[in-house]
Amino acid sequence: MSLIVVRKEQSKIYIVSDTKLTAPTGHVFNKGQQVSAGETVIKTTIINALSCVSFAGNIEFAEIALKSLSPGNSVKAVTDNLLANHLLSDQATEYIYAVVEDGRPYIFEIKNGLCKEVESSWIGSQPAFSRFQGYMLGEKKISQTEFS
Repeated sequence: MSLIVVRKEQSKIYIVSDTKLTAPTGHVFNKGQQVSAGETVIKTTIINALSCVSFAGNIEFAEIALKSLSPGNSVKAVTDNLLANHLLSDQATEYIYAVVEDGRPYIFEIKNGLCKEVESSWIGSQPAFSRFQGYMLGEKKISQTEFS
């Protein structure tokens, strides 16, 4: 399960991204959760000082897309590459591309077969996003048992 939420406010971009970095495949957590393949990766990758790509979905397709990017790629080259990869994955892998160009921040959402510029976006698990929204809107409270 993945969740990446991105929002632009004036000249800044804010990204909340889940990361499961250290748990090896098959490791059992204290709540009995199993880690499956693909859940031990960083979901947001910094390309250079002015751009990053986040993904949710099939890690194999994400790895191909990320390895093909370089710091010198144009915005169009990156968005074209991510959209092509998204379509190649049968839309199973979604992306958010955040970039600053000429001093202006941009967010590109690549999901549902489209690439479009947006002010805010999320990709990944709908239940995780609903839960995140509940906390952000104050409709849900964090209990101590969630972290034990």
